[in-house]
Amino acid sequence: MALAHRFVQYEDKIERIASQLRQYKNVIDLCPLPMFFADEHGNCVYANQAMERVTNASLEELQHEGWQEYVHPDDIGETLDTWMTFVRDPKCRVYEHQHRYVCADGTSIEVLVKAQQMPCNSIVGFSVPTNFTNFTEWLRGADLENLPPMVHA
Repeated sequence: MALAHRFVQYEDKIERIASQLRQYKNVIDLCPLPMFFADEHGNCVYANQAMERVTNASLEELQHEGWQEYVHPDDIGETLDTWMTFVRDPKCRVYEHQHRYVCADGTSIEVLVKAQQMPCNSIVGFSVPTNFTNFTEWLRGADLENLPPMVHA
């Protein structure tokens, strides 16, 4: 009987986590800034359309460790070191690191990436261009008229 009760509690916890992730995803999809979810191991599990547009990569290409292909080659070593330190250290709740993305057209753009550990053992983060002109260019490219509909959890 106790085992059945624990199983029901476990199922409820899983459903609460799934509901939180759906809510976060809805917010991320509405944002014109490149945003992502990562799991507790630092692997990308979701990236919004803005991230796909900047990198010209599909969600499937960005998932897991695929996002690393879009970090500038000169920045990848330090970026991975700081990212994995953040992911592995339970005392590290907030990540902040500046690096360059390699864009779809081959140019690079300097961004400040911020991320935070979430209560559901996931990480949510976003990228902000360090140059305001680049930020306006990103917003110009955003399809604000065709945002995905909100899905209520």
